[in-house]
Amino acid sequence: MQPALSLVLFLVLSQADHTLSFSQTLHMVNVLFRHGDRTATGTLPAHGQSSRDSRGHLTKIGTKQNLNLGSYFQSRYHGFFSSIPSNEIKLESSPVPRCVQSAQALVDGLYLHYQTTERNFSESQLLPIYSRPHDDNMISFARNCSLYTHLYTQRLNTVGKQIQTDNQDFINFISNKTGVDTNLKKIWMVADTLSCWKAHNQSLPSWVNESVLRKLQKLHDNKFDLMFGSPLMAKLKGGPILKKIISNMNSVAIERQKPETKLYFYSGHDATVSALLNALSVSNGLSPPYAASVILELHQSLDQGYYVQVWYKNTTVDLLNYMQPPYQLTIPGCSKDCPYEKFVELTKDSLPGDWERECKSLHYSDNQHGM
Repeated sequence: MQPALSLVLFLVLSQADHTLSFSQTLHMVNVLFRHGDRTATGTLPAHGQSSRDSRGHLTKIGTKQNLNLGSYFQSRYHGFFSSIPSNEIKLESSPVPRCVQSAQALVDGLYLHYQTTERNFSESQLLPIYSRPHDDNMISFARNCSLYTHLYTQRLNTVGKQIQTDNQDFINFISNKTGVDTNLKKIWMVADTLSCWKAHNQSLPSWVNESVLRKLQKLHDNKFDLMFGSPLMAKLKGGPILKKIISNMNSVAIERQKPETKLYFYSGHDATVSALLNALSVSNGLSPPYAASVILELHQSLDQGYYVQVWYKNTTVDLLNYMQPPYQLTIPGCSKDCPYEKFVELTKDSLPGDWERECKSLHYSDNQHGM
């Protein structure tokens, strides 16, 4: 047998074994994913390139990234859900248009074969997408939380101030070149803007080189540690969606129901993904790329009962290698196949009780949080 043919057969058989094991053990999937590639959300005073109306829009590349993500999930969970659109899949999205559009692209990828054989792309959408309220606290984080604002300000004034001091010369350089203020939030905006311009082949200022972009990206990675780096901050922001996911899984693992919905998809932002990773205590400290996905699978085996697997797929941004498998993550204190009761116990301190009440209590601290 030719080596190339052997490799192909090995991959096919591996995929078949993977699908077979899923059909034997998998009961539910919850996925939080980031929207696809977008235009810059800001601009630079000294280098204006976009009107306000064109900021933060999903691009054709972004649509393709989420289409590919849907195609990946169709392959990963082939046989677990119907090939015909049904109530087995539910989608919720941030109300921001790029997230809703990314969710639609993901659905198109999930049912790409069905669309090309059974329907025309111009027909109405395959599955309904529920857009969260504009004051959402689960995906878009638009709802105000006074306690979180207080904690974030404190963290900016301590940890953030030290980061700024350590990088002051570079921050001053960026400020002089761009005309923005010398604070971390403005520097993050510069990093995002220049990254978008480069990705979309827009002309960059002459002072921008790879070294500058790397330093900006490193500063941008600090953004999410400052936003969610304390357990209580991660609870207030990542806790609501984790609570929703656990509620979904409880219907099977605790209440022993057989819900019609097997796959839940949530379309959000880089901050949403980072907040959930921090709430699970599995963040890698890096900015989630476009179409990054946190996957929580609920399995059941005869000898182990129900258990949870957590996966992180952060390679979908690559249009050519989007079928690469995700990385399996381990919840601290548990195994990769984390028994469900232990998973719930280990994550309980990351779940808000009465979120509204907790947000109004400025006397609540990370010490009281117990982590």
